[in-house]
Amino acid sequence: MTKSGSYHAVAVTRARELWLRVGLAVVIAGGVGAMTHTWWSALWFVLAIGAQFFDLWVTRRLRREPEMMLTRRQEVGYLAATAFSVGTYSSIAPYCWLAGGVEGHIFALLLPIAGVVNVALQAQSAPKILLAGAIPHALVMLGLPVLSLLTGDTKNPVGMYFVFVAVSLYLAHLVIAVIRNFRAATALSGALSEARAERVRAEQANAAKSEFLATMSHEIRTPLNGVLGMAQAMAGDILPKRQKRRLAVIRQSGEVLLLLLNDLLDISKIEAAKLELAEGPLDLVGLAQQAEDAFAPLAAAKGVPLSITALPEAAGIWCGDVTRVRQIFYNLLSNAVKFTETGAITATIQAPPAGAGGHVMIEVVDTGPGVPAERLPHLFERFIQADASTTRRYGGSGLGLSISRELARLMGGDIIARSTPGPPARIRRP
Repeated sequence: MTKSGSYHAVAVTRARELWLRVGLAVVIAGGVGAMTHTWWSALWFVLAIGAQFFDLWVTRRLRREPEMMLTRRQEVGYLAATAFSVGTYSSIAPYCWLAGGVEGHIFALLLPIAGVVNVALQAQSAPKILLAGAIPHALVMLGLPVLSLLTGDTKNPVGMYFVFVAVSLYLAHLVIAVIRNFRAATALSGALSEARAERVRAEQANAAKSEFLATMSHEIRTPLNGVLGMAQAMAGDILPKRQKRRLAVIRQSGEVLLLLLNDLLDISKIEAAKLELAEGPLDLVGLAQQAEDAFAPLAAAKGVPLSITALPEAAGIWCGDVTRVRQIFYNLLSNAVKFTETGAITATIQAPPAGAGGHVMIEVVDTGPGVPAERLPHLFERFIQADASTTRRYGGSGLGLSISRELARLMGGDIIARSTPGPPARIRRP
């Protein structure tokens, strides 16, 4: 914290505690009056209250302008006002010490002791204010036993010397504690500044990584589309079976690579907060039919029946990003087909009744192997698979579900998963 910032913080704290100090002045004046049976405490009360409001007036601009740069003259004036305001609380202590008897001695010592502790707590981040506020209290504490020795107001001078020594030791311990606390606060402030700087550097590095992924994904995808286009054109030519098989491998490998590049591009856009939704008319019934046309043959090839149903409430035209909704739905269906060897796959598109509000819900249920309970909370993390052998056996990058959940949340929804591992396993992703 800068010097002006420290001064501002102390000024704001003292202004906030003004009425607390006024209340303390009432208690002190009443206590001294009760012990001395004089009206001097009333005069002191007027002086103490005047000093507090004078301090409030001096610091008015400093409280309004946190970054105000104090001139040397302004700083001296501010420190003098602080010393005067703080010192008034201990100024009644010598009178109470001399005129209040044993109780007065105790009360008079407690006043500067409490005052110096309060100043240490308030101004530990501003050494000059700490000195300006603590010195008046410390002088009063040291001066009280000396006052008794000089005036002869003691029957035990040796004991009074030890009182002086005890006060000195107390102040020495307090100084050591304040210094240690100041060093700890400085170290903590430095650590926080370093942590903030590290966070900024990490955010910059993450942004650079996302930008790099987006650029490279785009640059690689362009020539890859050309390769796939030529492979598709060649597939229409008359070729030997051996060449057709090789060409099919090229197309399949290229399509897998294109899918991975698209996932990386989506991840980089999501991390950079640059992925924008393109809302438009959305036909949920048509989406269900398209999905069934795309995935039913794949499921049938494995001997697994696939059923996709759009309930009557889902009919009509909805508003949404049809590309992203299709991407989420297709990803869930692709996973269901990929991991289901026996049983069946069902998908249902539900919608709230017209005018009822709420969200569309897409539910996919399959009888795949399931996900262990300890892995289920991590299912939507990036590059995470259900087990270490999943990638080797089924393929995939572990990005699809993570991207799907991010897209769902961008559209105001979410994706959750429930699973019961083991045959017959069921996984549900509404």
